[in-house]
Amino acid sequence: MAKRAPARRRPRKAKAGTKGLDPTQCRLEQPEGSAAEAAEAVEKAGGCVVGQYKEPLGSHPALLSILPIDKIEPTPFQRDLSNAHHKRLADVIDKTGRFLDPIIAVVAPGSGFWTPNGRHRLEAMRRLGAKSITALVVPERDGVRGRARAKLNALLASRLATARAWDLKESFQYFWHYKSFLWAGAFLDYWCFRALRSRLEPMKNVAHMLCAHEELLLNWFRAKGEVSTGVVEGLNNKIRVVTRRSYGFRTYEAMEIALYHTLGRLPDPESTHRFC
Repeated sequence: MAKRAPARRRPRKAKAGTKGLDPTQCRLEQPEGSAAEAAEAVEKAGGCVVGQYKEPLGSHPALLSILPIDKIEPTPFQRDLSNAHHKRLADVIDKTGRFLDPIIAVVAPGSGFWTPNGRHRLEAMRRLGAKSITALVVPERDGVRGRARAKLNALLASRLATARAWDLKESFQYFWHYKSFLWAGAFLDYWCFRALRSRLEPMKNVAHMLCAHEELLLNWFRAKGEVSTGVVEGLNNKIRVVTRRSYGFRTYEAMEIALYHTLGRLPDPESTHRFC
């Protein structure tokens, strides 16, 4: 019976009241830097910033905004929209007459905004015919800021080979976020479809490699993270130790025999010499 993989180590519980900001420190009087750029993008899109603050854990700026609903789209490669879920959500919002759960939004590379977590709420509000929606705008989408962010946005908009390759590389990280191997397989097929039609030979080679190993990749999702490769890594390490200890082997057969004796703990052969 295969051993279950050890549980992942979690950070120790911090002492209460030792991390983050006090309530009074979360006040943000005037947005600066990336926050000011995000506020400008909100106004340019036809929205308005109704509040601003520093989030209490990491002190990053956040803008509570009202955005035109047609200026927001889900981030690429989210899970498919559930008709039943967003219709039921629309019914509840309509019954209460209130929308009190702002979506998270980031400034999109070209224009408008992306929401990484609000697809169903967004579609529910669209189903109700809403003109705008409440959003918590996070100014920093990643570590690229200032002039570098402007240059990156221009590069992505140009659709040059470098930009398309970067876009494909960044989008593949969503593959590991899936829990179901069915959805992971659907995402992998779609990503390979895009890569094969990107006219980028290196990305096409990666797509061919992923297609050839698709079943092996999906086994990780089927096992739900409970299969550890520690045994394989241990065997590989022993093979390297045996090879290094012997300063290499002249033939593959000699290496094979040495590995059988080391890994299988076989008895040593009788000596071919007789000592008097």
